[in-house]
Amino acid sequence: MKVRILRILLALTLLCTPLMLDSGVALAQNYITVITQPGDTLSTIARNYCTTWQEIYNMNVQAIGPDPNQLEPGTMLVVPDNCGVPPSNSGGSSGGTDSIGYPCAPPTVYDHGPRTGASGAYYAPYYTVAWGDDIYSIASRFGISPNSLRQANHLASDSLQPGQQLIIPGICTGNSTPPPTSPSVPPVPSGAERVQFSPGAISASRVGQTAWGQPKSYVLSAMAGQRMEIYTTSHGGSLVVSATQPNGVHPVLNGTNNSVQNSLWLNLSTSGDYIITVAPVQPPEGPTLTFDITFVVVW
Repeated sequence: MKVRILRILLALTLLCTPLMLDSGVALAQNYITVITQPGDTLSTIARNYCTTWQEIYNMNVQAIGPDPNQLEPGTMLVVPDNCGVPPSNSGGSSGGTDSIGYPCAPPTVYDHGPRTGASGAYYAPYYTVAWGDDIYSIASRFGISPNSLRQANHLASDSLQPGQQLIIPGICTGNSTPPPTSPSVPPVPSGAERVQFSPGAISASRVGQTAWGQPKSYVLSAMAGQRMEIYTTSHGGSLVVSATQPNGVHPVLNGTNNSVQNSLWLNLSTSGDYIITVAPVQPPEGPTLTFDITFVVVW
């Protein structure tokens, strides 16, 4: 039920963003909410609103789930309506121009808060990319379309680099704050494994292995205010677990560490990607040491 409510709240985030025409005139693109009915598919909805099923799916992936062909009745979607005339900003604009010269958008364009795939720092109108960020999640965080984000930053592809700074279109220059200089983003160890939780899940388990005594690292996204728990069981010698926060700080882990079975926890103070590293306490007897590890992230 909690996941369902979160999905509905996400879909209720109405998107409003500039659309550049060939003439160079900036207009606000129209987005509407659609509640799916029995028999609806993304393709039929896309035809009704002059868009593509891929665009609808990319905007609503967290509400729909991993399979775009499984569309449950009653799902609330945000859909770009390209069939009609773009609406006027009258009555909803805050006045002035945004960070790239467009008229200020209605107040639906604002920072809705960090999330998986968009956990970087924001200093209006600049967003600093964090590890694991992607174009679609960043656009969703600010209530804009991926295309407007690409256009505002002259992006030739969706490839992003940690520490890269993006301009968020639709944010008024009067609210601008200078971006931080030289953002600190900890390097992800070579061969680190990203941990993704299944929809609605609060935990994920992996079978890991250290080779020739070298540590094994995992990367997972979490938000400030959450609690992360880490459980490891070694099939050989004792293991030591360490953590690195998104700002590069190495916090102290609470609980049992340096053992065959570790039970650890940490209250998170920073949103972003956390690096969890597992290493043998002593050189293993063989070339490899296998272990089980479980991550739990809760509020």
